[in-house]
Amino acid sequence: MTARYLLVDIGNSSVCMAIYEAGILGRIWRGDHSAALDHVASISCDCVSAVISSVVPAFNDTFISNLSCKSVLLTPSTIPKLTLRLDAPEQVGVDRLVCALGVLDRYDSDVLIVDSGTAITFCLVNRDGHYFGGSIFPGMGIASRALNDYTAQIPLITVERQLSVVGRDTKTAVEAGLYHGYVAMINGMIARYKAEWPVALSVVGTGGGLDVLRDQLALDAFEPDLIFDGLKECAEAL
Repeated sequence: MTARYLLVDIGNSSVCMAIYEAGILGRIWRGDHSAALDHVASISCDCVSAVISSVVPAFNDTFISNLSCKSVLLTPSTIPKLTLRLDAPEQVGVDRLVCALGVLDRYDSDVLIVDSGTAITFCLVNRDGHYFGGSIFPGMGIASRALNDYTAQIPLITVERQLSVVGRDTKTAVEAGLYHGYVAMINGMIARYKAEWPVALSVVGTGGGLDVLRDQLALDAFEPDLIFDGLKECAEAL
């Protein structure tokens, strides 16, 4: 009988879960933290364990108490195959490491991972599994909320594709600023990483936050569920 695992990604804004069994990943469930608590008991039935990547420590105990199986909460020291070339490895977000694990053995080069969710992160991992860290920026949602929170007249904006940098009213001005600004920032950072890194880099995008931008970005590949590739590796290493 094959082992059945629940793979879990707990992010700041949402939770994603999927069953992994016999090398096959099932349909990915996505929802907010409250909905995840309602759903996890049933989805974790008959699982050997839940393999969890979390960047929300305050939520972990509550989530785990709702599981119907045992749990494996990943930490920087328990991610297999990676060598952390960091000054403070205990500080790195485990989701960044799981994504780095997900690209190993799949690209014949060193890899720059661009991940956009609540935050936008850039992470460097070489073909030998050495993880070098990277950069962190606030995501577009955070930037939009900051403008809404700290100004009197700017509404909360959901960014959509913009053809021009010239907004004709407040809404389109904010959309143009966020859309074109983040495209320029991400592409500029990619260019900077390529200029500073001594060998060729493959650039892999992931995360739902890149959806609206991705056709404008200098990516070699886009893998929206890359973190689950890493979670599968963690489950198979148990």
